[in-house]
Amino acid sequence: MNKKLQKTNFFCLLLLLMFVSGCAVPVVKEFRICSGVESISQIAGLLESQGENSVSFKANGNCVWRQRKDGVLKRQEVFNVKIWVSPPGEIRLQGDIAFDPQGIVLGSNSDEYWLAIKPGGISSYWWGQWANAESFGGLAISPKVLLEAMGVVEADFGQGWSLANEGPFDVLTKVSGGVAVKKVYVYSCERRVARIEYFNDSGERIVAVELGNYIKVTDDFYVPGIVKLVSDIGDEGENSFLITLSSVRESEFSDVQRGRLFAKPKLEGFSRVVENGVLVKSPD
Repeated sequence: MNKKLQKTNFFCLLLLLMFVSGCAVPVVKEFRICSGVESISQIAGLLESQGENSVSFKANGNCVWRQRKDGVLKRQEVFNVKIWVSPPGEIRLQGDIAFDPQGIVLGSNSDEYWLAIKPGGISSYWWGQWANAESFGGLAISPKVLLEAMGVVEADFGQGWSLANEGPFDVLTKVSGGVAVKKVYVYSCERRVARIEYFNDSGERIVAVELGNYIKVTDDFYVPGIVKLVSDIGDEGENSFLITLSSVRESEFSDVQRGRLFAKPKLEGFSRVVENGVLVKSPD
């Protein structure tokens, strides 16, 4: 079999398995081989324009959250989600878990990030200032990663990046301290991001995001209709979030709306609170 075809089939199967993971989601189309770009500047310009052309939007959909430890499924939640995004740094994801419309709230603004989960015996609240945070703030799902997945973060492909063509993908790799810290896989035929990987200082992958089924918001801005985020951060095991959007539309938010949507929720009522990566409250 032709080596290019073998590599294409491998990537197709790999991405398909990553998307479905036991969930009923739309079938991922077959990836074709197309001519890749010849320089970082070519692909960087396309990706940077995505961030520059991003607009505020709101979306509805559903999410499947699975938590595994040592290969054993410890938790599974299926719930409806609402997402509000105001570029470049404001996002709110709100999930209806166990009949609580705000059972999970993820968000950020220019100064702070937070993740609050109430039901299922968790009752935990993580928050902090970006200025004091590590890359992911120690969160199972990071608002910074979700913002980048939605394409609203202005990309910077300057020093430290290299380019390789792998099957149907142009792969951008950022190296720091001699190890890869981030990889961006761009589907060559459509020039859209299909996968993003993040690594720790030891070169171990800790977060992977799969993207597909892009939805048009404006003539110059598209967001992925399917986002699968898998993280292995901290001692809680592996968390996977499969978000499938059913509707996305451009929306302008008033100052009052932005103050309500993108403000850190109150801390009351949570039995466990982590502030800037430090446990400040624990159950009695």
